[in-house]
Amino acid sequence: MEIYKIPRTPVLAAEDETAIVGTVMYHQDRDELLGFCGPKDNHKCMENNHIKVGNDRDAYDRLVNAFDKNIIGKYARVILLNPLHEKIPHLVALLMPTCNRFTHHTVYHQWQKVQNLYELHLEHELGPLIGNSSDGDSRRRKLHLQLMTCTAGDRFRPIGRHLGFIFSARKEVVENGYVIREIGDQDVIHNHKKIINHLDHTSRMLHIGPDLLVHMNQIELVMRSFPVLVHGLTRDHVRRDRDRQNWKVAQELSFQRVQDCLNDLINGSDDRAPIPSVKGTKAFLYVVHQYVDIFFSPKASLAERISLAGFVTHFLGIWRNYVYLNQALTLTSNFLSRETYCDILISVHFAVMLICFYRDNFPNSQCLLHLTGSDCCEDFFSKNGQFVGNHHVYPYGQMYRNVSHMIRLSQIEADDNAPKFAKAHIKQENVWKSQYPGGVTCSLRDYPALGEEISAWKIGIRRARDLAKELGIIPRDLNIDLGFDDDDGDDDDDGMNDDDTDDNYGWFYKPFDNCNHDKLFKNLSGDTCNNNNHDSDEYCDDDDLDPCIATDETQEIHDSSDDSQDENSTYTPMNIFEPTSSEFMEMHERIDVAIDNFEEHSDQNSVNIDDSIPSSLQKR
Repeated sequence: MEIYKIPRTPVLAAEDETAIVGTVMYHQDRDELLGFCGPKDNHKCMENNHIKVGNDRDAYDRLVNAFDKNIIGKYARVILLNPLHEKIPHLVALLMPTCNRFTHHTVYHQWQKVQNLYELHLEHELGPLIGNSSDGDSRRRKLHLQLMTCTAGDRFRPIGRHLGFIFSARKEVVENGYVIREIGDQDVIHNHKKIINHLDHTSRMLHIGPDLLVHMNQIELVMRSFPVLVHGLTRDHVRRDRDRQNWKVAQELSFQRVQDCLNDLINGSDDRAPIPSVKGTKAFLYVVHQYVDIFFSPKASLAERISLAGFVTHFLGIWRNYVYLNQALTLTSNFLSRETYCDILISVHFAVMLICFYRDNFPNSQCLLHLTGSDCCEDFFSKNGQFVGNHHVYPYGQMYRNVSHMIRLSQIEADDNAPKFAKAHIKQENVWKSQYPGGVTCSLRDYPALGEEISAWKIGIRRARDLAKELGIIPRDLNIDLGFDDDDGDDDDDGMNDDDTDDNYGWFYKPFDNCNHDKLFKNLSGDTCNNNNHDSDEYCDDDDLDPCIATDETQEIHDSSDDSQDENSTYTPMNIFEPTSSEFMEMHERIDVAIDNFEEHSDQNSVNIDDSIPSSLQKR
């Protein structure tokens, strides 16, 4: 870094898991068996379970015992150090096979170990390790929420909690400023795909205002009403069996030209009557567009990105509260999934905190928000597949052998004089800039002045309220008076503290202080409650019901409800019943007897099937 005059820069630890071939390989140079996750007895996934073979007389017994007493990992887990600088390659901090049955406790233990080793060996050279990036995994989301809602110690919160800035990071004061730690980063690409998939969700019909729906059918109406050169969409963008991991499609659905077509439908023309019902889908795509612009816009300044973050945060909060309070709607059927909602909130707060941290400690460096997230892990997995003969899946042993090659590829990519590598598939390409003519025009070194971030955030809040009112989410018209927000503050920014809207409509003006938002975050972070402690079920909304009645055992790894489980994450349950071979044979024999008995007495239909099941299985 000194040779190329690269300054120190903040670093994130990005992590992800991928399915691999569950095969054990022998590493001849190290004389080790690679691919075991951990011992079967009292199983825990181990970071380094490489088993030495040796060349003595007990080598064969060690081989047999290794396969007999250990579980073979069918997933690979990686933690990459992701310096937020285009000229510094990614570094592998952890690579391990796993059965994917580890808990958030294991994840946090690994975070602490990586943090300690990094501070000891690399921090003085690279820069501070400030947090962890994830892709929607519920174990890491749980940790992000726990760490970013913690109030102990010195906290970094650039904007006040009273303005709806609900998350913070741990702050360490150092000689030349301060360092932030334990900040959560939910991958924007993953979030973008998840929220777009709500357009044709199998069990959700989004309501974004009175009589305003959000649905893919209205995108199809655009395709029927305008030529393809205007909107740029094809059948691949709207069909139900499309690849839901295709980020290129998600970007093109969110482009401004699609919103312009919807706006033309709303206004109508000489030969087309106005169609105001598509206003909901247009507003939804507008919010998604603003969210993606925070990270990938080639034109928005850093202050404007903070304003966009305030807009997205407060509009989603107001929208959720509207659905929550509407007796005709439910959060489980008419709003975003809890994982999508919380991940986007974490993501936008992360962006604001990162901008302010850069301004205070790295004012001469660019705040490269597009380098954040866990997409570097996806690249790591894809490059491994290309390196072993262009296979989609591969065993852990081959990944282990390729670590040095992957680091070398990252080093080449960071070199200006080296060839540039395209993504493994066009569906992973970033095409967001293609909708902006003129290329990059913003400066990522133009930081807002101290205090300007608050003004920018307030601008976003006002824009969110204006859009909500435009969609019909208006406190007075809803005629809801729940007695929230009795602090006599000027929440609606009209200069009048005695306005009745200040004290009666806190769900609109202070969305995160109302409608069980605090309990939502506690439930997703693992601090579950018990229904027996509630006076009545009215305190448990539909979105939080499953976590409230879940036991510690069912809550340990993932929430038992469908909403808390990420549609795109991989998860293997812990308590799968697997009968032994003798029990399996006995079960089949009993079933054969039951079938023969049924055929013999088919006219009576009095066979008790339960009596034909082994008692050992009945107990289980």
